[in-house]
Amino acid sequence: MLNVIQVTAVDHIYRKYQRETRGVLLGDQAGLGKTGTMISFIHKCALLRRKETEQWTAQLNQWHHDQNDDGCHPLRRHRPKPVHPAGPPQPFLERV
Repeated sequence: MLNVIQVTAVDHIYRKYQRETRGVLLGDQAGLGKTGTMISFIHKCALLRRKETEQWTAQLNQWHHDQNDDGCHPLRRHRPKPVHPAGPPQPFLERV
C-alpha cells in the first residue's frame, strides 16, 4: 500500500511526464497504467542523466588534459599552453 507521500510523488512525476511528452501517454496506451508509466519515465530520465554525466566527464577530462599539457614533447617544438578563459566545464544543472 502506498502512503500519501509516495502517491504525491507518483502524481508529481506522472504530471511531469505528461508535460514533457505533451500529453501523449505512451505507457497508458501500452496498458502500463500510472505506476508502470512512471517507472518507464524514471528509467528514461536515468538514462538521459547518465549520458549527460558521461559527456560532462569527457569534457572535464579533456580540460584537465589541456591544462596539464605543457607542449614539451620530445619530437615537437614548444607550443603555448591552450587557454581556457572560462575555466573547467561546469556540470549540468539539476532539473526539477
